[in-house]
Amino acid sequence: MLHTDTVLEGKNLTIGYGQGKKRNPVHRHLNFSLKKGELTCLLGENGSGKSTLLRTLSGTQAPLEGELLLQGKPLSSYSESRFLLTPKGGRGGGTGKAAAYRFFRTTHFA
Repeated sequence: MLHTDTVLEGKNLTIGYGQGKKRNPVHRHLNFSLKKGELTCLLGENGSGKSTLLRTLSGTQAPLEGELLLQGKPLSSYSESRFLLTPKGGRGGGTGKAAAYRFFRTTHFA
């Protein structure tokens, strides 16, 4: 097995908004890898898609195209309960950005 320090990887990722067949891409063909122990900064003007990217990275907004991998596995393959610290509906649990933030803060990537 190949050892890698990549925690989060985007391959040919297109982010934006879509409803039915109508799609409004914000950014196309993003390729990146975030490594364990590295500090990454996301800078951009108002309305440039920073929050859209963060929602996509946290799994609260699906990408329009491409792959998003967490520890080499598609982010979509993780169950919602994997991101919860307490059972659904319990204190401190929940879904969305806060749960994803807690997941990344409390998970130790080997």
